[in-house]
Amino acid sequence: MLGQTITKTNKSYDTILGDFYQLNKLQQRGYKVFFSIEPLLGKIDYEQVSFADLLIVGADTSKNPVIPKEEWIDYLPFQMTLWKSNIRKYYPELPEINKDIIWKLFKNNKL
Repeated sequence: MLGQTITKTNKSYDTILGDFYQLNKLQQRGYKVFFSIEPLLGKIDYEQVSFADLLIVGADTSKNPVIPKEEWIDYLPFQMTLWKSNIRKYYPELPEINKDIIWKLFKNNKL
């Protein structure tokens, strides 16, 4: 299982896209790929991460947090997105995913 955290970064956009390209190539060889978007600080270009097997999305928990905007959330797919409780406090209607099922799927390499 391989992952990439997506948030504000010092990396250039081209470097991040290069990371995505490498993860996509590894996924084609059978690896499972997830993206951790914690904290969600803006709209994510879903086209760039659409190949991921799982998205983990959380909110900013700093002293002066960036409150996620609804359009940032609506743009992400609900299927196979694990919404952390710190983002669900702003949007309690977000669907829950059974973490045990996700773990079993990744562990058994059947996603």
